[in-house]
Amino acid sequence: MRDRHEVGSSQRVNFSTRAGEIESRSKNSLSSCDAVALPAGLGDALKKARASGDHDLARLASWVERLLDQPEHPDRARARLLAEIAALPDFAGLSRDACAHEIEARWARYAAGSGHRDRGLAECPRRYRGKPEAVFWQLHRMGLRPIKYRHLFDILPQK
Repeated sequence: MRDRHEVGSSQRVNFSTRAGEIESRSKNSLSSCDAVALPAGLGDALKKARASGDHDLARLASWVERLLDQPEHPDRARARLLAEIAALPDFAGLSRDACAHEIEARWARYAAGSGHRDRGLAECPRRYRGKPEAVFWQLHRMGLRPIKYRHLFDILPQK
């Protein structure tokens, strides 16, 4: 007789997610910014698990929902945002090395100049939209400061 909680290797699911994607499972609503739907079928599977009446499945569904509600670690958020900068047209033709140097210089310039003034703003200034400065603004809002070339080089994805 097969155990009902046994999961085969072909049935494994990766439950990791970015912070801000899911506002609150109890409200069943998505966040207004950077919202992404649950992986296909996961929402239905969680509903079925809760409705099944099986205590173990309901606990598993609650555990998965708590995992999805956890905020993103600041280091992961920084790495994700820096990868977004590297993908911008400003850095498209640059090597990983040159890209890290350029991001270091521009981020330091932003932090020394308008970064202090812009940090208190509720939303990103229009003049930065579509530019690396928009991401620098997000990083400053998160309380992160510029990092050096070597660390940037390690964070940036291979080109």
